[in-house]
Amino acid sequence: MKFKDPRSRILWRTGRVQLRGQDKTDLRRDVYNRAGGRCEEIRNGKRCNRFAGWDGLKHGELSHRAHGAKRNDTTDDVLWSCRECHRKRHPGPQFAAQRRRAQETVADRARPGEPLHG
Repeated sequence: MKFKDPRSRILWRTGRVQLRGQDKTDLRRDVYNRAGGRCEEIRNGKRCNRFAGWDGLKHGELSHRAHGAKRNDTTDDVLWSCRECHRKRHPGPQFAAQRRRAQETVADRARPGEPLHG
């Protein structure tokens, strides 16, 4: 396999493909074209199919089917997903504040009669 970016590589022990730079952009473009600019995530047995553009406010994301050491940067192992589905699949630290606020509001609704500052 020939790479455009010298940082892209295939790990010799696992055979895992790691793409960087132009190689990652080419993968993103191929997956976007395959998906037709629509989310490929499966929710409740149906494809989400929301618009997930290449760039702009509601741009799409590459979403790996497997996580961690099994993650592979190939078209077979990557999905095109909208931002909402990507957040559900990958609840990373960048969304921790949003999750915390959502949990606090649920907890506040559960105890309506208690004072806020006890």
